[in-house]
Amino acid sequence: MALAFQDPGLLWLAAAAGAVPLVAHLVARTRPPEAILPTVEFLQRAMRGVWRLRRPQDWLMLLLRILALVILALGFARPLQLAGEGWGGGTDEKHLVLVVDRSASMAGQAGAQSRFSVATARALEALRGAGRLASVNLVWIDAVPDALHPDMGRTTEPLERALREAAVSGEAGSGAAALALAAERLATVSGTRELVVISDFQTGSWSEALPPLPEATRLVWIPVGETADNLSLAALESSSTQPLPGESIEVLARIVNHGNERRRARISMTLGAQRQTRELEIEGNGEGQVSAEFALDPDESGELPLRAALEGEGDALAGDDGRWIVVRQREPLAVALSLPEGSVSEEEREVWSRLLRSILWTREVAPGDPADLAIVAGPTDSFLPLAEAVWKKKGGVIFRPTAAAGLPTDWESGGAAGSWQKSGADEAGWSLKTGDEKDPLLALFASGEYGNPVAGSARDRWRIDPAEAGPGWAVPVRYVDDVPAIRRRAINGGSLWWWNLPLDPELASWTRQPAFLPLVGEALLLSRPDRADPPHWLAYAGGFARWEPEDYLESGEVVLLDEAGTNLAITEDGTSLGRSWISAAPLEPGLFRWALRDRELQQDRVLAHTVVPFPESEMDPGAIDPASLVAAAADGQSSSALAKPDWEKMRDGTPLWPWFVAIALALFALEALFLMLRRSSPQPARPIAS
Repeated sequence: MALAFQDPGLLWLAAAAGAVPLVAHLVARTRPPEAILPTVEFLQRAMRGVWRLRRPQDWLMLLLRILALVILALGFARPLQLAGEGWGGGTDEKHLVLVVDRSASMAGQAGAQSRFSVATARALEALRGAGRLASVNLVWIDAVPDALHPDMGRTTEPLERALREAAVSGEAGSGAAALALAAERLATVSGTRELVVISDFQTGSWSEALPPLPEATRLVWIPVGETADNLSLAALESSSTQPLPGESIEVLARIVNHGNERRRARISMTLGAQRQTRELEIEGNGEGQVSAEFALDPDESGELPLRAALEGEGDALAGDDGRWIVVRQREPLAVALSLPEGSVSEEEREVWSRLLRSILWTREVAPGDPADLAIVAGPTDSFLPLAEAVWKKKGGVIFRPTAAAGLPTDWESGGAAGSWQKSGADEAGWSLKTGDEKDPLLALFASGEYGNPVAGSARDRWRIDPAEAGPGWAVPVRYVDDVPAIRRRAINGGSLWWWNLPLDPELASWTRQPAFLPLVGEALLLSRPDRADPPHWLAYAGGFARWEPEDYLESGEVVLLDEAGTNLAITEDGTSLGRSWISAAPLEPGLFRWALRDRELQQDRVLAHTVVPFPESEMDPGAIDPASLVAAAADGQSSSALAKPDWEKMRDGTPLWPWFVAIALALFALEALFLMLRRSSPQPARPIAS
């Protein structure tokens, strides 16, 4: 706090007022000499004690009069009490920067209004109560802070309009970055610098160290909203976003309880016409997970949005209660069979072909056609170009060693020496056993629902010494004597399978086991090439959505729609090699649809989707204490935290002259009281001079 006078030129009056009673007192005490009669001298000596008690009372009256007149005179100079060490005072030009938080957490409630509504109201009050300003600016707290003016503005109208029209951005916030931008703007001006920061001071937005500010910057931290409990749908994941036809997907939702009490939550997941609901209880400051399984219609095509919605008590923030992912059923896997005549028996080749026809998500293609997977046998030179093409797509190659094709090369056998073995027709052959029960190939069979994957036997195999099988191979299935039956390793970005199990029914009994088809299917699934999700599926709050069609578009107009069906502005990007479109404005969290609009039929055909997730850093409503920011202010800076500042008092100060007048009158009254008491008390007789 600071003290100032509106009429400092009248301060001389206080000095004069203090001198007047002192001079009057001295003059009043000056008396001519007195002659004391000897006959009454003994009376004076007796009364000296009384006179000594009277003189201090005269000095007390003098002090009261001087103090009363000085305080009264100071009141005429119109004293003011200024807040913030003279906030708004001084004769220098004043420059103000407002830093207002519009990150995702500001959508939370603060009473009957949102935190952001309260923040903009506080900002308008600060702007209108700041008095005369030489320059002004507004900085928004976003993931990447944004200033209204590139330098400093001269009028407040643009700021008032921006504050009235603004909305929560839905982005993550960076308070430190916003302060750094504000400091950069204030550093370009000289005079009185004032900085007002209005935020909910959510922990995620204010976790970074504060930047240095220009010297002698006056700061006011204004908190809005109160800490409240919140339930958040923090993550939504799928086992596959591009499942094969008929393949089920498992969806996992993670819910976080940002509160101290145990809460019950309800999760609804929707994919097309399928809807599943799960309920769970979450401990205070804990998290929980729920899962659901969805099966896509094999005839379904195109992109499908999967939505999860959260319901529960004690939820302060609605924006983080919904989440989306996009799934798209891919085409069946193209599997090339390169089994030259004589490499395997006709019966085994027919079994492989029937397998591919019986599996819904595979289709057989010729060795010369583009393929995702390959099943090969015979000399290396006969299939190496096909294998390299599959590996380039990060697919898998299943190599079937056979006696008819000759001994495998070092590449095929992994450097292991061995020999062919074949049992007689009347012999059972070699039984199988699990090599690694934790291998992904065997995960499907853990429950026993799909049979025993190592049941049955084989009468034809390539015998490899287990100690010389070569490094880098995973061996999920072995023969009982530890000879590898199925092994796998990574190669050239894809995978290579050594399939040392005959499929000819005359040479193997395992092909008649219930687990035969699921085991081969799992091997094909593990061999499929990974496909990256299209880049348009995901954007970030505050960013832009971009879509580049994979196929040629028919006639029509490309439009971007939000969840409510509102048409959003987009621009066509001509800088890329193909045609692409980009949103004209940053996007908030939600689901957006790219569609082709037929103007004549007034119909939209949805072609693609973009998901903008709610930022996880904004889900925790916990806030830091603004007092810690006050303490963090650098030396030489005025810093204070005020929930609802009185800008008029901060700018003009609190008039103190009524208090000065009241104190002066009280002192005069006290003096009068002392005089009354003195007159009512018995007075000693004064000596008479002779």
